[in-house]
Amino acid sequence: MDTAGALKTAEQSPYDSALEVLSEYGPYLTNGFALHAPMVVEALETMGRAEAIGPWLETELPNLTHAPQTALFVNPEKWETYLGYRKAYTAWVRFFEEAIWEEGWRPVVGKWVERLQAGYVADATHGIIRVGHITRALERGETPERLNECARALAYWASCFNKPSFVQDGGSGTHLARDMLNSLSLVPDAKRNNGGAITVALESVAHSEGFASKIADIDLSGDQEARALELARMFADLFLMSATTPLTGIVFTHALTSLAAALNLAPIVSQDVRAKLLRRAWETGAAMHVVYSTKPEVDRASASEKPSREELIDHAVQHGDDHVIKLTEACLGFHERSVDPMFLQVTEKARELAPARR
Repeated sequence: MDTAGALKTAEQSPYDSALEVLSEYGPYLTNGFALHAPMVVEALETMGRAEAIGPWLETELPNLTHAPQTALFVNPEKWETYLGYRKAYTAWVRFFEEAIWEEGWRPVVGKWVERLQAGYVADATHGIIRVGHITRALERGETPERLNECARALAYWASCFNKPSFVQDGGSGTHLARDMLNSLSLVPDAKRNNGGAITVALESVAHSEGFASKIADIDLSGDQEARALELARMFADLFLMSATTPLTGIVFTHALTSLAAALNLAPIVSQDVRAKLLRRAWETGAAMHVVYSTKPEVDRASASEKPSREELIDHAVQHGDDHVIKLTEACLGFHERSVDPMFLQVTEKARELAPARR
């Protein structure tokens, strides 16, 4: 096992206490959607609002469900058999608990992000987002609760894995992301299926003429963090231009929060895997655009300075919506890297679109 540094168990943090409570529950809510709580409490920890974790979680507990029990066993030699099988979630948890104990969390995360990256869009990108949050928390310090959450996060991604038809294996192009995004054909309204799950809606990309070949012709070479920030700016523009309802606000939130998760994973994975994650982020954001946008082009949004970091965090905590909290933390991170006030505008618009929880 990776034992670099003693586990920080002397005094359990509010974040670790929340993870201990959440360990009793499965990856889905009573409404069938993904459990966001492990990601939200880590975002609150990252933003320096640990005192808000307990009260927020208390309001979420009635929505949680227990994990399905199974006698299944994930065979290490035939692990692909169990990918995308939700009923195998607890089997995957046991599999990853053993792997982390034997190998350490860093090698396990590095290996499995490479294996799972083709399923970046799985469960509306919540698989990679959850793994990205716990990876960052483990970078801050190892605790038993965080190691257990690492196993659950990987198990969730593996059990909900799906590889959409638009995923491209390798290759590089010559076009800039924004130019290529604006060349894509929007799916006609009659061909859209946007009333339910995001992953179901994205299947209609088949009705965007030449979508797969066009998105493959994208240049993501060079400095990877610089390319990631270019994508982040483009996705922020997309949010400001195309998020007009609570549903589209949620959809375009995931383009940004999943990219932030990919950046959280960057120190753990290889350069080749980082490049693949960037391509997955681009493909997913482009698919969201052609399926949910109503405007064919995304312009560079004008931006001015907005409230301070602490004010924006206060607003998100007071609002209470899980997507708003996670998006605020992600956009503050992008703003810190780029000093672009547009990311602060995104957080304000997200609060306007989402119903407040308290």
